[in-house]
Amino acid sequence: MEQKRYHTYFNSLKMLFLPLFIGQIVFALVAVTLNEGDKFYKQFEMPQEIQYVALVGLLIGLSSRFMHIKLLKDAAKTDGVVNKLQKYRSAFIVAWALMEGGSFMATGVYLVTGELYLLAVPAILVAYLFTIRPDPIKFAKQMSLTRAEVDEMKRNW
Repeated sequence: MEQKRYHTYFNSLKMLFLPLFIGQIVFALVAVTLNEGDKFYKQFEMPQEIQYVALVGLLIGLSSRFMHIKLLKDAAKTDGVVNKLQKYRSAFIVAWALMEGGSFMATGVYLVTGELYLLAVPAILVAYLFTIRPDPIKFAKQMSLTRAEVDEMKRNW
């Protein structure tokens, strides 16, 4: 069985990260364009309480931070670089899904209410998403790799 090169784990994460990052920005821009000139949201009669959904979206998105940290700590306890990489990748996918869900909820509420301040939620979550993007150097530190594991990664990059 052919050994998987370590850079493929990071490449697959980058392939997930970029569309997710760009997609959230594009969705928010489309929502702003649809609501330009008070066109779209006036078709809906929504109670003001619907704005709390955006707050829930923010809380869901921010909860990804705690989930991400917990999953990374669990990953660091496993043996072997491959197992750590697989759990590292899973931690990012879970965190990104929570952030995307929160951002999507808040943007959807903006779409039906027209309240521009609600776009602060996706802006915060996208900014946070950008700060936690995967990196091999961060991986080595977060997983507390031994010198032998770092050397193994370099040999099989």
